[in-house]
Amino acid sequence: MSSAASSAPSWQGASAQAFSAAASSLSGELSGRAGDLGRGAGVMDAYAGVLEQAHGMAAELQAQAAR
Repeated sequence: MSSAASSAPSWQGASAQAFSAAASSLSGELSGRAGDLGRGAGVMDAYAGVLEQAHGMAAELQAQAAR
């Protein structure tokens, strides 16, 4: 968010301070959310592996039942 601050160097006062605080807070929050999404993606990948295994087992049972 430093680019936003540098694009308006004459911005001063309470509104500038409030914006700076909000922008700094948002940056940290977005980084945290990116980490959360990465962990969620890992969980979904693991679940996809479980589903693939279950699909293979179901196909095997179906083949046995057809004999």
